[in-house]
Amino acid sequence: MTDELRENYDRLLKVVFQMITAINPEYKCATYMFDPASGGLVLQKSTFKEFPENINQDDSLCS
Repeated sequence: MTDELRENYDRLLKVVFQMITAINPEYKCATYMFDPASGGLVLQKSTFKEFPENINQDDSLCS
């Protein structure tokens, strides 16, 4: 991924997270991407350190 694309993606996530927390400041945000190799989700960015780095495909969050 190019630096410019990464910066734009990071800015987009920042705006989305700001919009979500503007609705409710107590909300915690995370963005995950599907990893075809593992079949699970991989954390991209979050506002809360307690989100797991990976979510297994068998987890109820993936169904």
